[in-house]
Amino acid sequence: PIQHIYALRTALDMLQDEGLENVWWRHEVLAGAIRAAIEAWSEGGEIEHNILSGAYRSNAVSTVRTGAIDATRLRNLAEHEAGLVLGISIADFDNAFRIGHMGHLNPPMVLGVLGTIEAALLRLGAKLPASGVAAAAASLAPHLAADSAE
Repeated sequence: PIQHIYALRTALDMLQDEGLENVWWRHEVLAGAIRAAIEAWSEGGEIEHNILSGAYRSNAVSTVRTGAIDATRLRNLAEHEAGLVLGISIADFDNAFRIGHMGHLNPPMVLGVLGTIEAALLRLGAKLPASGVAAAAASLAPHLAADSAE
């Protein structure tokens, strides 16, 4: 499969162009935005991080427990009505979904994902005490260069 070798070369070139330290930093910032959203949603007690201790959370993927909200219905709604595919839960977690946040991502992509999830949660009757999208935007704001348009 020669196309896989070409794709790998392109991915390695992208990593080298951005710089590995910058890639790690970008993943940390974007994961922080997603964690901020989950924390805002979780203040009501329905939604929660699967990994309760922040020190052990991944910068690659987050698993979100949905409590009384049916995660399968949430994933189906997000996919069929908004085109967003959320990861299925793993192991013995029946009511959870995963958000991947590693790879070629940027703030608009992350905010779009979170906005779609938040809309789907609200549509399914989740009692969200705060906007996860607003929390994610606040988390991202300090990392945006204020003078980039100048």
